[in-house]
Amino acid sequence: MAKITRDNLYDTLKKVNDTIDENNKKKFQYITGDRYLTGWGIISEMTDKKELVEVYSFLKDQLKTTDEAAEELGISPEELEDEEETPTLCGYKIKDWMQDVKTRIEELRLEEKTEKLQKAKGLLENNLSEEERFDLQMSMVESLI
Repeated sequence: MAKITRDNLYDTLKKVNDTIDENNKKKFQYITGDRYLTGWGIISEMTDKKELVEVYSFLKDQLKTTDEAAEELGISPEELEDEEETPTLCGYKIKDWMQDVKTRIEELRLEEKTEKLQKAKGLLENNLSEEERFDLQMSMVESLI
């Protein structure tokens, strides 16, 4: 990012506001919805990245264990590709749980980024001149009319 100066302060603030708006509009879809993963919780409600890493590791181990068990039983990976044969936990495919963990991490990162942008927005607004404040408020009024 270029150095912020008086000349580009207003434009930078507009970019920050636009990015915050875009971030707030983004919706995240969870395959497992609000289903509880036994022993862990609801993926979409988890806030601890370390816990999400542990859940993901657990899920990977479940897949690995399933693959190893199939191999020991002489079942080929192709036989397990059928929808009915896919390993599941709590009614959902393990890969769906894994995708939801990735989605949750992405959502948490976006929330962190938006928090930082909100702080930056406050600092930028504090440094606007009276004329720039007026212009900003009038552009907000125009968007409301």
